Amino acid sequence: MKRFHTGSLGVAQGSRVMFSDFAHGGVMWTGEGDRESRHIVRFKEPFRVPPMVHVGITMWDIDHKTTARADLTAEHVTETSFDLVFKT
Repeated sequence: MKRFHTGSLGVAQGSRVMFSDFAHGGVMWTGEGDRESRHIVRFKEPFRVPPMVHVGITMWDIDHKTTARADLTAEHVTETSFDLVFKT
């Protein structure tokens, strides 16, 4: 649990399109290749210490004929950035 003992609290919010492969049968849906999408997210201003990062899916368009599997994580979190990673 992260506890805040000072009046200094920073919260950043944003969104990022990870990939849009539906229009051309990209690697995320063909079952071939690495099937990973990775993006560096940079904060508008740095935090004093590496922050807690929460990620979530905001739009999920999948075919009902297949099983949906997704792993969405924040990796390598620093005061200035983190890696946003989607794997299936």
